[in-house]
Amino acid sequence: MRQVIAGLNDAIDYIHLHPDESKTVVADYLSIPDNQLAWLWQDYLFRLSLSDALLLSLKNQAMWAREAGLVAGTEPGFRRLLNPGPLTEATHKASLLK
Repeated sequence: MRQVIAGLNDAIDYIHLHPDESKTVVADYLSIPDNQLAWLWQDYLFRLSLSDALLLSLKNQAMWAREAGLVAGTEPGFRRLLNPGPLTEATHKASLLK
């Protein structure tokens, strides 16, 4: 988990230091025009944060998979699967640096 967070932090640093190159990489990967990406880009805030966004996404995908008949049973306890410790440490350190 710490290595994943370190990688995300490196990516965020790169985005802040090299915004034009970052946009080019994303536009190429998504095969969308630069002007379309520029319009979307302003809606994103690139920083490490601790929120329930991932948890909500996992719950929504589990519900969709169950309703689509792809899985059976009840929704897993995603809070037990995710270890927030490393992200809590990283976001605390990031806030101290600002």
